[in-house]
Amino acid sequence: MPTDDTKDHTRMKVVPIMTKRCPFCSAILALSEKQCPSCKRKVGDPDKNGVAEIPGRWKTWVSFIVAVVVVVSYFAYGRQIIAFVKGIFG
Repeated sequence: MPTDDTKDHTRMKVVPIMTKRCPFCSAILALSEKQCPSCKRKVGDPDKNGVAEIPGRWKTWVSFIVAVVVVVSYFAYGRQIIAFVKGIFG
């Protein structure tokens, strides 16, 4: 029996990604598209599997941090804030 030392059957070929897939509705998109025409959501660059990444949600994080600061401030200084507001409005 002939032996094959190269083992070509175990090597995977690297194929460049030509399209990307929407992570929300799985529609196939061109690499240059920034918004899915099917679901109208913004999409980012493709990952190694060809699925578009979800763009950063910085507004959500900023809103969350502001809410946490407000809640912590209320619990830390709540009585002083209430007294201050009563002093202003009578």
